[in-house]
Amino acid sequence: MSAKTRTINLPRYEWITRESNPDDAVRLSRSFAHELGCPPLLARVLLARGIDTVNRAREYLAPGEKHILPPEAIPGIEVARDRLVRAVKNKEPVMVHGDYDVDGISGAVILHSTLKDLGVPSRIFLPKRDYHGFGFAMEAVAKARDAGINLIVSVDCGISSIETVKAARDEGIEVIITDHHAVPDILPKDAILVHPELDGPYDGGLLSGATVAYKLIMALLS
Repeated sequence: MSAKTRTINLPRYEWITRESNPDDAVRLSRSFAHELGCPPLLARVLLARGIDTVNRAREYLAPGEKHILPPEAIPGIEVARDRLVRAVKNKEPVMVHGDYDVDGISGAVILHSTLKDLGVPSRIFLPKRDYHGFGFAMEAVAKARDAGINLIVSVDCGISSIETVKAARDEGIEVIITDHHAVPDILPKDAILVHPELDGPYDGGLLSGATVAYKLIMALLS
Protein backbone atom coordinates (compact mmCIF):
# COMPACT_ATOMS: atom_id res chain seq x y z
CA MET A 1 0.00 0.00 0.00
CA SER A 2 1.49 3.31 -1.00
CA ALA A 3 1.32 6.41 1.19
CA LYS A 4 2.22 9.36 -1.01
CA THR A 5 1.41 12.83 0.24
CA ARG A 6 0.59 16.07 -1.49
CA THR A 7 0.60 19.59 -0.12
CA ILE A 8 -2.27 22.03 -0.58
CA ASN A 9 -1.40 25.65 0.14
CA LEU A 10 -4.21 27.74 1.60
CA PRO A 11 -4.09 31.19 3.21
CA ARG A 12 -2.33 31.00 6.61
CA TYR A 13 -2.37 27.20 6.67
CA GLU A 14 -0.62 24.30 5.00
CA TRP A 15 -2.67 21.12 4.76
CA ILE A 16 -0.82 17.87 4.12
CA THR A 17 -3.05 15.04 2.92
CA ARG A 18 -2.24 11.38 2.30
CA GLU A 19 -3.05 9.94 -1.12
CA SER A 20 -4.04 6.28 -1.13
CA ASN A 21 -3.45 3.76 -3.86
CA PRO A 22 -6.66 3.63 -5.96
CA ASP A 23 -6.48 -0.17 -6.13
CA ASP A 24 -6.26 -0.38 -2.32
CA ALA A 25 -9.20 2.00 -1.99
CA VAL A 26 -11.34 -0.09 -4.31
CA ARG A 27 -10.35 -3.32 -2.58
CA LEU A 28 -11.04 -1.96 0.88
CA SER A 29 -14.27 -0.33 -0.21
CA ARG A 30 -15.59 -3.68 -1.37
CA SER A 31 -14.27 -5.55 1.67
CA PHE A 32 -15.58 -3.00 4.17
CA ALA A 33 -18.90 -2.72 2.38
CA HIS A 34 -19.35 -6.48 2.54
CA GLU A 35 -18.14 -7.03 6.12
CA LEU A 36 -19.20 -3.77 7.81
CA GLY A 37 -21.76 -2.19 5.52
CA CYS A 38 -19.55 0.87 5.08
CA PRO A 39 -20.05 3.27 2.18
CA PRO A 40 -17.03 3.68 -0.14
CA LEU A 41 -16.28 7.18 1.13
CA LEU A 42 -15.85 5.90 4.70
CA ALA A 43 -13.50 3.21 3.44
CA ARG A 44 -11.31 5.88 1.82
CA VAL A 45 -11.24 7.89 5.07
CA LEU A 46 -10.22 4.81 7.04
CA LEU A 47 -7.52 3.99 4.52
CA ALA A 48 -6.14 7.54 4.74
CA ARG A 49 -5.83 7.03 8.48
CA GLY A 50 -3.84 3.84 8.04
CA ILE A 51 -6.72 1.49 8.90
CA ASP A 52 -6.40 -1.21 6.27
CA THR A 53 -8.05 -4.33 7.70
CA VAL A 54 -11.61 -5.18 8.66
CA ASN A 55 -10.62 -5.98 12.26
CA ARG A 56 -8.83 -2.64 12.70
CA ALA A 57 -11.84 -0.89 11.19
CA ARG A 58 -14.17 -2.61 13.66
CA GLU A 59 -12.00 -1.53 16.59
CA TYR A 60 -11.79 2.02 15.25
CA LEU A 61 -15.52 2.43 14.57
CA ALA A 62 -16.78 0.63 17.68
CA PRO A 63 -14.05 0.51 20.34
CA GLY A 64 -14.69 -1.30 23.59
CA GLU A 65 -13.28 -0.78 27.05
CA LYS A 66 -10.35 -3.10 26.31
CA HIS A 67 -9.21 -0.70 23.58
CA ILE A 68 -9.13 2.32 25.88
CA LEU A 69 -5.84 2.94 27.66
CA PRO A 70 -6.18 3.65 31.40
CA PRO A 71 -5.96 7.30 32.45
CA GLU A 72 -2.71 6.59 34.30
CA ALA A 73 -1.01 6.10 30.94
CA ILE A 74 -0.97 9.90 30.59
CA PRO A 75 2.02 11.51 32.36
CA GLY A 76 1.10 13.67 35.34
CA ILE A 77 -2.49 12.52 35.62
CA GLU A 78 -2.08 10.75 38.97
CA VAL A 79 -0.61 13.84 40.63
CA ALA A 80 -3.43 15.97 39.20
CA ARG A 81 -6.01 13.42 40.33
CA ASP A 82 -4.71 13.45 43.89
CA ARG A 83 -4.85 17.25 43.99
CA LEU A 84 -8.44 17.24 42.76
CA VAL A 85 -9.37 14.55 45.29
CA ARG A 86 -8.20 16.94 47.99
CA ALA A 87 -10.25 19.73 46.44
CA VAL A 88 -13.33 17.51 46.43
CA LYS A 89 -12.86 16.45 50.06
CA ASN A 90 -12.34 20.04 51.23
CA LYS A 91 -14.95 21.57 48.90
CA GLU A 92 -12.31 23.97 47.59
CA PRO A 93 -13.38 26.45 44.92
CA VAL A 94 -11.78 25.66 41.57
CA MET A 95 -11.54 27.63 38.34
CA VAL A 96 -11.69 25.58 35.14
CA HIS A 97 -9.93 27.49 32.35
CA GLY A 98 -11.02 26.30 28.91
CA ASP A 99 -10.20 27.46 25.42
CA TYR A 100 -12.22 29.32 22.80
CA ASP A 101 -12.60 26.42 20.33
CA VAL A 102 -14.93 23.43 20.37
CA ASP A 103 -12.26 21.21 21.90
CA GLY A 104 -11.50 23.59 24.74
CA ILE A 105 -15.11 24.53 25.42
CA SER A 106 -16.45 20.98 25.52
CA GLY A 107 -13.55 19.74 27.64
CA ALA A 108 -13.96 22.60 30.11
CA VAL A 109 -17.70 21.95 30.41
CA ILE A 110 -17.10 18.24 31.01
CA LEU A 111 -14.64 18.94 33.83
CA HIS A 112 -16.64 21.85 35.29
CA SER A 113 -19.91 19.91 35.40
CA THR A 114 -18.22 16.87 36.97
CA LEU A 115 -16.65 18.97 39.71
CA LYS A 116 -20.02 20.61 40.37
CA ASP A 117 -21.65 17.18 40.65
CA LEU A 118 -18.99 16.24 43.23
CA GLY A 119 -19.87 19.28 45.32
CA VAL A 120 -16.93 21.45 44.28
CA PRO A 121 -17.81 25.16 43.86
CA SER A 122 -16.36 25.27 40.35
CA ARG A 123 -16.25 28.33 38.12
CA ILE A 124 -15.54 28.27 34.41
CA PHE A 125 -13.45 30.73 32.41
CA LEU A 126 -13.58 30.70 28.60
CA PRO A 127 -11.20 33.14 26.89
CA LYS A 128 -12.09 35.18 23.83
CA ARG A 129 -9.79 34.56 20.91
CA ASP A 130 -9.53 38.14 19.67
CA TYR A 131 -9.15 39.61 23.16
CA HIS A 132 -7.18 37.09 25.22
CA GLY A 133 -5.30 35.32 22.45
CA PHE A 134 -4.18 31.71 22.71
CA GLY A 135 -3.26 30.01 25.96
CA PHE A 136 -3.72 30.52 29.68
CA ALA A 137 -5.09 34.05 30.10
CA MET A 138 -3.73 36.52 32.65
CA GLU A 139 -7.28 37.74 33.26
CA ALA A 140 -8.19 34.32 34.64
CA VAL A 141 -5.50 34.68 37.30
CA ALA A 142 -6.89 38.05 38.35
CA LYS A 143 -10.45 36.70 38.48
CA ALA A 144 -9.36 33.68 40.52
CA ARG A 145 -7.44 35.89 42.97
CA ASP A 146 -10.38 38.27 43.41
CA ALA A 147 -12.76 35.33 43.99
CA GLY A 148 -10.47 33.68 46.54
CA ILE A 149 -9.81 30.67 44.30
CA ASN A 150 -6.52 28.92 44.94
CA LEU A 151 -6.63 26.25 42.23
CA ILE A 152 -6.94 26.67 38.45
CA VAL A 153 -7.23 23.72 36.06
CA SER A 154 -6.64 24.43 32.39
CA VAL A 155 -8.20 22.44 29.58
CA ASP A 156 -6.75 22.39 26.05
CA CYS A 157 -4.20 25.10 26.79
CA GLY A 158 -1.37 26.21 29.06
CA ILE A 159 1.58 23.97 28.22
CA SER A 160 3.41 27.04 26.81
CA SER A 161 2.01 29.66 29.20
CA ILE A 162 5.11 30.15 31.33
CA GLU A 163 4.43 33.76 32.34
CA THR A 164 0.78 33.19 33.27
CA VAL A 165 1.61 30.18 35.40
CA LYS A 166 4.29 32.21 37.15
CA ALA A 167 1.79 35.03 37.77
CA ALA A 168 -0.64 32.53 39.29
CA ARG A 169 2.01 31.00 41.53
CA ASP A 170 3.09 34.48 42.65
CA GLU A 171 -0.51 34.99 43.80
CA GLY A 172 -0.42 31.71 45.72
CA ILE A 173 -2.67 29.96 43.18
CA GLU A 174 -1.92 26.35 42.30
CA VAL A 175 -2.17 25.35 38.64
CA ILE A 176 -2.98 22.08 36.90
CA ILE A 177 -2.30 22.22 33.17
CA THR A 178 -4.08 19.69 30.95
CA ASP A 179 -3.16 20.09 27.32
CA HIS A 180 -2.39 18.22 24.10
CA HIS A 181 -0.58 20.82 21.98
CA ALA A 182 3.08 20.52 20.99
CA VAL A 183 5.33 20.25 24.03
CA PRO A 184 7.72 23.24 24.11
CA ASP A 185 11.39 23.07 25.03
CA ILE A 186 10.73 25.11 28.18
CA LEU A 187 7.80 24.11 30.39
CA PRO A 188 5.93 26.10 33.05
CA LYS A 189 7.46 25.75 36.50
CA ASP A 190 5.68 24.87 39.74
CA ALA A 191 2.60 23.52 37.98
CA ILE A 192 1.12 20.03 37.68
CA LEU A 193 1.43 19.15 34.00
CA VAL A 194 -0.88 16.59 32.41
CA HIS A 195 0.03 15.93 28.79
CA PRO A 196 -0.02 12.67 26.81
CA GLU A 197 3.34 13.37 25.17
CA LEU A 198 5.41 14.72 28.06
CA ASP A 199 7.44 11.50 28.09
CA GLY A 200 7.37 10.96 24.32
CA PRO A 201 4.72 9.73 21.85
CA TYR A 202 1.53 8.49 23.51
CA ASP A 203 0.68 4.83 22.90
CA GLY A 204 -2.95 5.71 22.27
CA GLY A 205 -2.22 8.05 19.38
CA LEU A 206 -3.26 11.67 19.16
CA LEU A 207 -5.69 12.89 21.83
CA SER A 208 -7.86 15.98 21.84
CA GLY A 209 -7.73 18.42 24.74
CA ALA A 210 -11.24 17.35 25.75
CA THR A 211 -10.10 13.72 25.86
CA VAL A 212 -7.22 14.59 28.19
CA ALA A 213 -9.73 16.32 30.50
CA TYR A 214 -12.04 13.32 30.25
CA LYS A 215 -9.19 10.97 31.19
CA LEU A 216 -8.52 13.14 34.25
CA ILE A 217 -12.17 12.80 35.20
CA MET A 218 -11.97 9.01 34.78
CA ALA A 219 -9.02 8.97 37.17
CA LEU A 220 -10.81 11.23 39.63
CA LEU A 221 -14.03 9.19 39.67
CA SER A 222 -12.16 5.92 40.09
